[in-house]
Amino acid sequence: MKLQDLKSDEILITLKKNFDKIEEFVTQFDDSILFRTRINGTWTVKQIIGHLYDTQEVWGERIKQCCLSPGIVFDSYDPEKFVEERDYNNANLKSVLELYRKSRTEMYGIFSKGNWDKKGFHLEDGTITIKDLAETIMAHENHHIEQIEDIKNNKW
Repeated sequence: MKLQDLKSDEILITLKKNFDKIEEFVTQFDDSILFRTRINGTWTVKQIIGHLYDTQEVWGERIKQCCLSPGIVFDSYDPEKFVEERDYNNANLKSVLELYRKSRTEMYGIFSKGNWDKKGFHLEDGTITIKDLAETIMAHENHHIEQIEDIKNNKW
């Protein structure tokens, strides 16, 4: 995912807006929307929301690892496997949202400590800062929020 080198406050503002939007999806969508997929039959809206939580969990942990062990090499993970194993179509999304909120709040606490420049190493992307990790989460959420909006509005 190509980063835009945004300022940290721009990233934080967008992360907050993204979470609010995801919370709106969870609390306001009914099953007629939550179980829709795009035309190619990929993940349902519920699974996309679960995937967004997975990303927050994994990448949020990477941010924490950068603070504890600068220069750490990040383990890979398979997002498809997470969605399958966690069975988001049968999950309580409000419970998932609470876990998401907890992980996001913990991540915000790390940001407030001025750790934006601490680094880790990703085998595919090379050296990556906490700021890069946060911007990646933000851009990833933007992408999937747009997909969910399209699914909701039958624009697939």
